[in-house]
Amino acid sequence: MISEYDIYVLLLAVTLVVAVVRMNSTAYHLLIWPLLFFYSYTVRNAGFDQDVGVYVGIFTSPWSLESIYFLREPVFWLSSQYLNTVLGTPEATLILLDMVSFAVLYLCQRLLGMPRFFILLYLILFPAVMGMQNIYRQHLATIFCLCALALARKNHVAQYPVMILAVLTHNVAGLFVPLLFARRSGVSPSLWMMLGMLMVMAVVPLFLESKSFSDSGGDLRVAYLSAVTLLVGTIMLSYRMRITEEKARDVWMLVYFLLLSFYGTIILGPAQAERVCMICIVLALPSLFRVMDAYFRESVALRCVAISVMASATFMFSAVTQFMN
Repeated sequence: MISEYDIYVLLLAVTLVVAVVRMNSTAYHLLIWPLLFFYSYTVRNAGFDQDVGVYVGIFTSPWSLESIYFLREPVFWLSSQYLNTVLGTPEATLILLDMVSFAVLYLCQRLLGMPRFFILLYLILFPAVMGMQNIYRQHLATIFCLCALALARKNHVAQYPVMILAVLTHNVAGLFVPLLFARRSGVSPSLWMMLGMLMVMAVVPLFLESKSFSDSGGDLRVAYLSAVTLLVGTIMLSYRMRITEEKARDVWMLVYFLLLSFYGTIILGPAQAERVCMICIVLALPSLFRVMDAYFRESVALRCVAISVMASATFMFSAVTQFMN
């Protein structure tokens, strides 16, 4: 049977192919959707790691809705238990949830005008690999959050129910609600966004103190914070440190990611701070991909190098490589 490492390498290879080869819409969809299903099938039948194993134990057993632990994040717990009852196995339940998340990612790709390799590259980066195999509720909530922000760029009213869906999947998504109020015109941040940022800074210690986070095996706060800083700095340098009306929304979102990551690193424990930084990295990816597309659109070689470098960062985290073995 093909291993998780093998399917990861295959996913990376197809990402490079999609980034290089021009193909029509039919060929593209016939390529990626069976591959994504195969990826999910392989991961789900390779055993359950850490948090995912705990989730399976919960949604395959009776539990009380009176528990606040389930009531505050009902989207995941109710849907997973219902699907498990209907489908009969936790593997099938997780595969269906994976395919739904892939469909939402594809919608994000379309809404944000991302290149076709966006969905594949997203899934081979370390936050998504860890998300699929460990911090699954956060993984799903982050995708819903990304979708809400994509809808906000279009000023679509669906941004609000989708963000509520994210928060009720994993409450940590609530830290990013202020981004819905980023200004759509002008270069300064909106008043509502600034008030939301201050409110988040005030409640984040209490908000996350009650959450459970699995430890990654060491204090990697500085490493994650460095990754956020490098990512934000790279994007800002590509903007030549100028806030134009066209880029203002992205700039203030990036500033928020940096502030929240610094703040979390200082006041939160290792696991909590790492998770916050991880979400900031994921939500900043569309801005990074726009930079990549602008600079590497005409150079196939540079685009492939950039994708390979981003994917290689996955192997720098021992927790990720452990899941692939």
